[in-house]
Amino acid sequence: MDTVTHALIGTAIAEVGFRNKLGRRATIAGAIFASLPDLDIILSISSDPIAMLKYHRAATHSIFLAILAAPILGWIGWKLSKKTGTVLLWILLALFTLFSHDLLDLCTTWGTEILYPFSSKRYALDALPIVDPLILFPLLGTTLFAIFTKKMRTRRILSGMVLLWCLAYAGTGYLLSAQAITLAKSTKPANFHVINEKAIPNTGTILLWHVVLKNDKGDFYTVSVSSLPQKVFNNEYYQGISNEVTKQILYSDKFRIIRKASDDFLLAQDESKNNKVSFIDMRYAMLAPNGSSFLIFFFNITMDKNNKDILKVERSIPDRHKSGGLKVYLNAIFN
Repeated sequence: MDTVTHALIGTAIAEVGFRNKLGRRATIAGAIFASLPDLDIILSISSDPIAMLKYHRAATHSIFLAILAAPILGWIGWKLSKKTGTVLLWILLALFTLFSHDLLDLCTTWGTEILYPFSSKRYALDALPIVDPLILFPLLGTTLFAIFTKKMRTRRILSGMVLLWCLAYAGTGYLLSAQAITLAKSTKPANFHVINEKAIPNTGTILLWHVVLKNDKGDFYTVSVSSLPQKVFNNEYYQGISNEVTKQILYSDKFRIIRKASDDFLLAQDESKNNKVSFIDMRYAMLAPNGSSFLIFFFNITMDKNNKDILKVERSIPDRHKSGGLKVYLNAIFN
C-alpha cells in the first residue's frame, strides 16, 4: 500500500504495545521502521522501463530480511533513545512493524516477493487496492488523536481498534475478491475453459473489481463487478495471438521480469510490419467517462529485422486523464 498508510500502521503498533515502556520515541520509530521496505523505490528510479518490476516489492519486502534487519534496527532505536527500555523490546517493535509492511503489501495486487531469497515468486492476495481511504483515514484520525491526548489507555484502545478494523477490512476485501470471480464466471462464454483467474480492486475501493479470466488458448474474458448490487458489466472478450515471435519474446531472458511480474496475464497484440509486438497486462483497467473499461498497461517490444532479438522494451504510462473520475466510479458501485 502507500507509504503513508504503512507509517500510520507502524505508529498504531507502537501505541498498542510499546509506547508505555519505550516512550514517545517508539511511536516515531514505529512509523520509520514500517516505511523502510519502500526504500526499494530508489532503485526503481531509472531510465529502465521495467526497473519498477525488477526492484519494487522484491528483497526489501521479504519476511526473512525483516527477521535479519530487526535486531539491527532495534539496537539503533535503543541507542538513539538513550537506552530507554530494553533492546529486546526495540527489536520486537522493529520486527512487528516490518512484518506489518510485508503482510499489508501481500494483501494488495502488485505482487510481493515475501519469501525471498527462498522463492522469487510474487504473491498477491488481491484483497486491497494500493490506496484505500477506508484504511488511511481511520489510521490518520487515530494517529492525530494520539498526538494530542495524554491518556495512555485511550490511545492504546483506539490504536488497537483501528488495527482490528484494518485486519477485518482486508479480510472483507479477500472475500469480495472471491465473490467477484464467482460472478464473473457465471457470465463467461460456455466454451471458455478457465485456467487462470484474478480479481483486482479498483483504486480506492474494495466495492468495484476488474476481473480477468484466462483460458487454455491464451484468450481473455474480462468484466467489471460491483460488489454492493452484485452487478456484472463491461463484458469483453480478447483473443490471444501466439506465433513464433510472440513465443520467442515471452520466454526470452530480457522479457523474463515482465512475465514474472505480470503472472502470465499478458495478451499479445498482432505483430506490426515495423518489427514491433505489443503485450497488454490484462490485470489493470480504469473506467472511462462513459462507464466502459479500458486497459492501461502496455509493453511495446521492438525486434531486430530478422525477429531474432529484442532491441528495446518500452512501457506505456497510464493516462489517468482518460478516467471517468469519482462520479463515474460511484455510479458503477451503487447503481
